[in-house]
Amino acid sequence: MHKALYRIYRPTSFIDIVGQEQIISILKNQISEGSVSHAYLFSGGRGTGKTSTAKVFAKAVNCIDPVDQEPCHKCSVCVQGDMDIIEIDAASNNSVDNIRELRENVVYTPSYGKYKVYIIDEVHMLSQGAFNALLKTLEEPPSHVIFILATTEPQKIPATVLSRCQRFDFKKIDKNQIIARMIKILDELGLTYEEEAIELIAQKSDGGMRDALSLLDQAIAYKELTYQNVVHVIGELDYREFHGFVKGIKEKTTVSLLENLQKIEAQGKDLKVFTRDFISYTRDMMVCKSGASQLLSHSGDEIEALEESAALVDMDFIINLIETLSDLEVKIKYATKPKILIEACFIRLTKLTQMTTSSNEGATLPQIEELSRKIDELELKISNLEKGVQKPKEKVIQYQEEKKAKAAMPYIDDVRLQANIDDSEKQKLEEVKARMTEVHEVLRKQKNVHLKALLMEGEPVRYVNDCIYIGYDDNFAFHKQTIETQINADHISQALTKVFDKPLKVAFIFKREMGNIKKDEIDEEKNIIEEIKQAFPDVPLEIRERED
Repeated sequence: MHKALYRIYRPTSFIDIVGQEQIISILKNQISEGSVSHAYLFSGGRGTGKTSTAKVFAKAVNCIDPVDQEPCHKCSVCVQGDMDIIEIDAASNNSVDNIRELRENVVYTPSYGKYKVYIIDEVHMLSQGAFNALLKTLEEPPSHVIFILATTEPQKIPATVLSRCQRFDFKKIDKNQIIARMIKILDELGLTYEEEAIELIAQKSDGGMRDALSLLDQAIAYKELTYQNVVHVIGELDYREFHGFVKGIKEKTTVSLLENLQKIEAQGKDLKVFTRDFISYTRDMMVCKSGASQLLSHSGDEIEALEESAALVDMDFIINLIETLSDLEVKIKYATKPKILIEACFIRLTKLTQMTTSSNEGATLPQIEELSRKIDELELKISNLEKGVQKPKEKVIQYQEEKKAKAAMPYIDDVRLQANIDDSEKQKLEEVKARMTEVHEVLRKQKNVHLKALLMEGEPVRYVNDCIYIGYDDNFAFHKQTIETQINADHISQALTKVFDKPLKVAFIFKREMGNIKKDEIDEEKNIIEEIKQAFPDVPLEIRERED
């Protein structure tokens, strides 16, 4: 039976462990100084060497004749001491009973070495009860016991367990180190290879040596390790094919886009993976467009394809493409027919490109922005004119409704606005000011253009108790009066919540009202009530005074 490469070439000494030099150095120093801890936590991505390091460390602490704190593999303990290394898979042994059995066995002394080492892999899979059962033993184990906990998800481990362990975070292995390791293995096997093929495997392994060796094991089945064979094994598109999609979107060749998508599906490619990889490609395009292509870990041909794609379009096109594809990825995650959504996305992108090209011919960016602003103002005026054509009775009813709506909004005096703003609030307020354009954009996409125009005339002046206060100058009294209804406040609150990813409220004030606001608002309200009574003496009104 064929034995997998990652099993054949699993590290047996510290020197064989790639990419974790700092951790290895600390562990070897602890062995040499006799300061080995009773409990360790090894965390990091898959294939980064957690379990391999644990096994080597377990042998090294028990070795009778270590060489530079490395296990000698010759002494009786190294040869026969595997009985003192107990590996437990927490994914399948995660119950309280399993941990109780472990607690009963730790009292027994090691058979050959100085320590009995328990390696608990995927420790985050233990149940809460199992963790609780392990706590006492983990804190005060017998002097001859060492626990090594390994996990890919340390955030799932209780803090009580974390605090009892020395934690080591295993980083992703550098691409060049993975390449060097694979070349060494291929040389030992006497196999020829293309450098581009090795680079592609290293890139797709995402910093995991085990993933890299698994892909390599599949690829060498072709006897010739070529770039195309690796592409076929991985089951993804060549970067040069993504260039064709970018070109098709730019040139609005919808038919060719749909035909290429059809070919990809016919080849058995996962369209969800295609979407994810296309996003990665557009990100790399953005990096190339920024003049930082040296930061990309791609082959020469891939870099050439990226630079060619980046030369076709501008930065706004790339950013819009990334945003559109990211939205698409979310939508197709649970879609039964992702192809339809991808086709619709491509058609929309070509139409959007067409519209953008047409509208931008002969126009500069400031001119376009000014035109957009004028359109917003025009829509606002039309909306106000429509509201103004009302009967007297309708105005009274509208006033009563707006009064009720305002009563439900955050009242200014309730939060005791102070003249002095502390540093914490000042920082939050500056962040809000800096991101208000994002709020405006959300309102525009929601077809609330009139709210966007009204909001642009004010500015955030306070941030208190998750409520943002928008201040207006006196000459924008109409804008403040129009915007401060409950339904408008709800729309703006939703936009703020979406941008800042936390529930936020909104209230509206005059900038001069940063002092005593409540009294001014009450007096203004009473004046309005009197005016309405005088203007419409025959209309029955039921207005209750606000209780202070």
